[in-house]
Amino acid sequence: MDLYIDPTIIITDARTVSKKLQEEAGINYDDPNIAWRHEIVYRTDLPKRLEMKENIEANPYHFFFYMLARLYFFDNGKDPIPFYYRKGSCHTSEMGLALLPPRFQRICVKEDGYEYIETAGCNWHEDWIDEAWIYSYIRDLYKDIWINVKQERGKLVYISRSPQRVKQRAVLNEEEVISALRNVGVSCYTLEHMTFIDCIQLFRSASLITGAHGGGLAWAIFCHPGTVLCEVYKDKPKKGHYADLCKKCDLEFWRFTNVSGEGAAEGEVDDYSFSINIPDYIASIRQLSSRY
Repeated sequence: MDLYIDPTIIITDARTVSKKLQEEAGINYDDPNIAWRHEIVYRTDLPKRLEMKENIEANPYHFFFYMLARLYFFDNGKDPIPFYYRKGSCHTSEMGLALLPPRFQRICVKEDGYEYIETAGCNWHEDWIDEAWIYSYIRDLYKDIWINVKQERGKLVYISRSPQRVKQRAVLNEEEVISALRNVGVSCYTLEHMTFIDCIQLFRSASLITGAHGGGLAWAIFCHPGTVLCEVYKDKPKKGHYADLCKKCDLEFWRFTNVSGEGAAEGEVDDYSFSINIPDYIASIRQLSSRY
């Protein structure tokens, strides 16, 4: 493979691993749908090319941390990185790929005569990421977009999650919530209506971001250190994505949990929609923003 490969990557030729050893390790190298963590697997003698697999590209959290992050293992910051990714259907991910530094060379059509190797996986966990470099790597890929954006003192931002647009974790009483937030100086945004650049610059310029748990909060990786992120979600486990992000990006994390709605069964991840207790929410936002 004529490409820089991080030395931490394990290169395996699936043809040299016996079926017995695969069974003992619980591994099936013949399964093309499995992304091996920190490993790339060859299956032929054909010349190799990288392939980025789709992993819910419309979700910014997935796009940044489950898709783009994989390129890290082939990136020394200078050499060209050609990779295949089929033509996407999401304008956000398409813009994000187009805005990568010039060393990334995307191919949208596979050519015969090559074996396309899936980019290596990362140490993802259910709701956190055990890779110290991921957040800073993704942030640095788009450094030219945010580097000169200053934080605006007192800029309070609410990220919309309307039941008219999403099926999970929607804010059922969002119209009333937005009306109340505007009365205390909070501006409301629908990220799906914004460009990739505008999303980065919005989060970079804000002093406080709030909204329901969802992929849109992943843009917080571009926030200035010290920015407040107030996630709205039920007091449930298995949703520590943004607590982890804030800890590793030096942001201030809070979760507002005074919400009501149908709940999941014991032990299940709760993805049901809910209503926000507006008076308590407004009081919390006032308190968090009072320092600015």
